Amino acid sequence: MFAPISWVSYTRVIDGTAYAKEVGYVLAINWWPPLIVTLPLIVFLAMRSIQNLRRSVEHMVDCRMFALKDWSGPAADVDDVIVRLWGTAFVIGAVIFVLVFVVVVADWWCVVHVPFAAGNVIADLSGALESAACKARQAHENDWSIAALLPSRVDNPALFLDTPRPGTAMNYAFSAFVYLLLAVEAGILLAYYGFILAFALTVYRLSEESEDVIVVPHLDSGDPRHRVGFEWLELVFRPCVLATFVAFGTAFLMRIQNAYLRVPEAGDVFAFLTGNYVPRGGDDEVSTVMGNAFESVGGFIALLGIDEQFGDPQFVLGLAVVLIVLTLLALTLSYVLQSAVRRARDRVRQGLVREATRAKVEAYYGLSREEIEERLGEIQTWPLSWPELREARNFFFAGILCFVFYRVAIVWVLVFAWRLMKREGEDG
Repeated sequence: MFAPISWVSYTRVIDGTAYAKEVGYVLAINWWPPLIVTLPLIVFLAMRSIQNLRRSVEHMVDCRMFALKDWSGPAADVDDVIVRLWGTAFVIGAVIFVLVFVVVVADWWCVVHVPFAAGNVIADLSGALESAACKARQAHENDWSIAALLPSRVDNPALFLDTPRPGTAMNYAFSAFVYLLLAVEAGILLAYYGFILAFALTVYRLSEESEDVIVVPHLDSGDPRHRVGFEWLELVFRPCVLATFVAFGTAFLMRIQNAYLRVPEAGDVFAFLTGNYVPRGGDDEVSTVMGNAFESVGGFIALLGIDEQFGDPQFVLGLAVVLIVLTLLALTLSYVLQSAVRRARDRVRQGLVREATRAKVEAYYGLSREEIEERLGEIQTWPLSWPELREARNFFFAGILCFVFYRVAIVWVLVFAWRLMKREGEDG
């Protein structure tokens, strides 16, 4: 039943030249790999991170990292803090989930529903659809999602289907199903980042003067990296970092496929990635995008993959999402959490300076003022063992660069793999 959708080929005739293109579901790297592999993996990592929240907080409570504001003793529990955390996370996550769901459904409406409702497709991919809501988006795509609408050679000599035509009802229903699955999984992913933001803000808020319970460092943690108890936050943020790398890979696959669909000369996505196709306007000799890359500025621009891409609304949307996710994670880890650690350290120092609380602080830690000051001076404010702060910043900028200039992303992947293997070898 799904064979006509699995492999879909059509031919377009442009300026007298015929270009055959494979757009079936099997080779759609932006659909089945994310829906079956990467997005479920991300959801698993997100659930693991959320499950580790209770364990992380319990360890911090056991280590007396939650103190009463007046230094009279440790907080017995932080249940009120956890309730506020979940309240904040629910509000942020619900808003994000609804926004993502609406965006994906709107994309399905323009890409699938409007063509099926009209009963035909538009050969010119840059042409405006009849629906006013879709005119500005120009999101129409000739692929498996509307294969039942692709015409025959008789109906349209400029654009015709080369493979068996799927049933209209089955094609429409399957497209609706996979878009719905994408909306749910993508909504969960971005809502999870709302939870991460809420958790980081809660830790940051507990370092403020206005809170009755404050976060303080655990000076006897024994952590070789001197993270003084904040290493327990890694239980929550390590899965988040891994999920972010997988999420970037997923967004990158979508980026590649959406760019490929808009290059009629490339016969399949693999030819598109390698540049192994003859661009329009080329001479009679065998020429490829890779081969022409160093012969002209235009060839180099084509190699980078930036030609006409800002006319693709899905690229613009995908870039916005990637920027938001990476920026959110970078700000959360590099600023919010680091600031929370610094303020927790400064809170102890302030307690030592004030006559009214100096004795309480010394009694709280069971150490002299000199010993406390010495250990405070060894504190490292970056809470993760990997990636290091500099590595995280490098990955951030490299990720944005590779998402825009998609054909050089292999460099980013190789560097990341090399660093990961090198680190594993050093740890081993």
